[in-house]
Amino acid sequence: MLQQLANCAILRDRDGDALARAFAALGHPTRLALYRFLLAQGDRIALSPDGSVRPLKGSTVGDLCCQVSGSQRVTPNLSRHIRILAEAGLIATERCGRHTVCRAIPGAADALRRALEPDSGATPC
Repeated sequence: MLQQLANCAILRDRDGDALARAFAALGHPTRLALYRFLLAQGDRIALSPDGSVRPLKGSTVGDLCCQVSGSQRVTPNLSRHIRILAEAGLIATERCGRHTVCRAIPGAADALRRALEPDSGATPC
């Protein structure tokens, strides 16, 4: 039985562990909502203290908190969800002044989509 399973294409996939972590991270409704929100964000702008305008790549943690819970206060639970998404390679976080900015990693969603497509060259189990 194990020999048969070892022939399955998905078990030979080197990226299988990374894909499994990414799908597991999206298995929680809050993390799925956060990730979908970040995927939908376009380029935004931020106003610097000196009045200059600069592009903002992503959403602040406060934006995410508002979107998911409707609260203005960032909770430890939300921080944990963001950390799990980042560890799974789905989002990146970056300090920007007093704020932490989150953005979806380009190509991560495409990699997940490709992983779900049938592999025409796979050996059947």
